[in-house]
Amino acid sequence: GFRSGVDWHYEFADQEHLFYLNRFAYAPVLAKAFLYTGDPAYVGALMRLLEDWGQRNPPGDPRTWESYSVAERICNWTLTAYLLQTSADFQGFLRRWLFPELARHATYLAGHLETGTMHNHLINDGRALFIYGLSFPHLDGSEACRRLGWEILTREMPRQTRPDGVFREQSTHYHL
Repeated sequence: GFRSGVDWHYEFADQEHLFYLNRFAYAPVLAKAFLYTGDPAYVGALMRLLEDWGQRNPPGDPRTWESYSVAERICNWTLTAYLLQTSADFQGFLRRWLFPELARHATYLAGHLETGTMHNHLINDGRALFIYGLSFPHLDGSEACRRLGWEILTREMPRQTRPDGVFREQSTHYHL
């Protein structure tokens, strides 16, 4: 079975692997496994992973709190919360742990936007803030995050996208 104790700071040969580990793209996969099988072990494993991550990764650690990863966690955790709305165990966890953690992430991201250069990371920041604000209107700061996210998206999409729809970075892998 799944166990806690992941080394969230493992020194991979390629630092991108550390970012991927901490972005939680696998959280919706575990949620879908629960939906497909009805096995609550997937929900339990996910909750243990999330709590373990939260205990070992205080805000500001550059290995786990760089803005792009924060934005990705907001999006992945939001999708996971939606997928697990039928899990009574997860609903309790959502109120106790995930809602406060999402609020902390959104506040952090709003204060650490990637504005240094024109690239798609700022669009990703805007996407995450907008999704958070739209998905959780009852949480503190959600309306401000929704407005900020929308402002970023409506400003940056035309600025960073050519008339033919290709990103100005011309990085084709983003379009596949």
